[in-house]
Amino acid sequence: MSFHVMSEKTYFQIYYGQGEIRYGQFGVDLSGFRSVTKGLDRATERPFRSVYNWFMKCFKLDADECELHISAVTTRTSSPVYWELVPIDNTTFWKRFVDVSLRRGLPLVLFVQAYEKVIVEAQTTHVYDEATIVEQVVENNVNEVNEIGDDDQAEGSQPVREPRGEVDEGEHIPGLVEQMQREDTEGDVRGDEDSDNDDDRPVQVPSQWNNYDHSQLLVNEGETVPWEYSENKVSVGAIYHSKIELKEAVQRWAAKSLKKEFRVVKSSPQVYDVKCIRDDCPFRVHAYMGKYDTFWSVSRIEHHTCILEELEVQHRNLTADFVAQHMYSKIVNNPGYEPKSIINSIDDDFQYKISYSKAYRAKQKALEMRWGTYEASYHNLPRVLHTLCQRNPGSYFEIKHYNLPKDPTKRVLQRAFFVLAACINAFQYCRPVLCIDGTFLTGRYKGTMLTAIAADGNNQVLPLAFAFVESENGDSWYWFLERIKVMYCSGSARCVCHS
Repeated sequence: MSFHVMSEKTYFQIYYGQGEIRYGQFGVDLSGFRSVTKGLDRATERPFRSVYNWFMKCFKLDADECELHISAVTTRTSSPVYWELVPIDNTTFWKRFVDVSLRRGLPLVLFVQAYEKVIVEAQTTHVYDEATIVEQVVENNVNEVNEIGDDDQAEGSQPVREPRGEVDEGEHIPGLVEQMQREDTEGDVRGDEDSDNDDDRPVQVPSQWNNYDHSQLLVNEGETVPWEYSENKVSVGAIYHSKIELKEAVQRWAAKSLKKEFRVVKSSPQVYDVKCIRDDCPFRVHAYMGKYDTFWSVSRIEHHTCILEELEVQHRNLTADFVAQHMYSKIVNNPGYEPKSIINSIDDDFQYKISYSKAYRAKQKALEMRWGTYEASYHNLPRVLHTLCQRNPGSYFEIKHYNLPKDPTKRVLQRAFFVLAACINAFQYCRPVLCIDGTFLTGRYKGTMLTAIAADGNNQVLPLAFAFVESENGDSWYWFLERIKVMYCSGSARCVCHS
């Protein structure tokens, strides 16, 4: 996948037709589709509607009968490279894709699919016949491209001006002015003020142990930086997938490039607004999430006019959360990474000193981002055991909890028992002797892990059951032993237990 620029023409590798989208080590794999290289004049200057019409003419499709879905093949990070499909449906996304790809030296690759327009009566959408697209594309002559002139962009109507994210664009587009006026008022504003230091956050205590929702059983890989914005810089029109990514980008820009501090003026589910800590400086970054949008967009930026008299030693916006995100890969790959090393790394990257306590909190937050909190581990245990039993029919688990005397609505995990169906079936080939032992847990909430094992005729060890108990005492051992007997020593089977 490569591109060449000759004169003002930019060449794209286009995948099309019918095939299967596969995913491998490096992300999306489109080798199952047909491909062709096409050249487009003034690719960075054309609006998306012009590019869309160019594709319709290249594939000789009737706009009244079918429509195109265009996706860009891009990667969020250069190392490691992982290719993804990103839908393109407006001018902002199109220009950003071309600009970022050319600037980073990435190949210009597009994935185009044609569909029949939806028939209202049938309420169905069918994939357009491949022969209509494949056989009519001129693949033998790459240089002969169906170009459209400037007068073809509108095709019988005046071109519609699309907003480009400029600050003064409201002078030409009245609708944009009304939109900016609605930004601060639309939606349900929950929590207008957001502290600059977001280190301390309340722990979410689980309410129900029998809630088997598996949506939270995900691993955080720390790859949250999207391809839409440039590193260490925030610009008007930049798009972010979440508020967390937006805040991280603003913090990185302020600490690494601007060397200035800011304060949060407003932070709500729809609006994020920051200003310089100095009242006489007009610096401002205003971003919002539209009422029907799923992304955040930067709509206004005013630059600093204050003079930096001397470089400060500390930066108020280098919070523990930001440091944890910045140092995520180093901490996760080396859990023994010391807070002093974090301090030195931040000093090398941003030229600011952070305190030892902040470095320690950042390390704990990075580990929690990867492995979860202790509270989340206990909260997820019933869901994990339930999932294992669903995937392994015949397995068994049991959860025991108690209500807090001060608050009967809150439950505390006391004991958990789990055994796999494969272990139950394999015990018939083992010696009738069970060995039970326990080991202490050294986490925040302590506890004991109990294990039962057996051995076959070749002295191969087989784990039979596992249990977690809140504290090790005679009652917990008796509770574990009774369930072992039910699972393995019931009926005519006889076994001797040793501990």
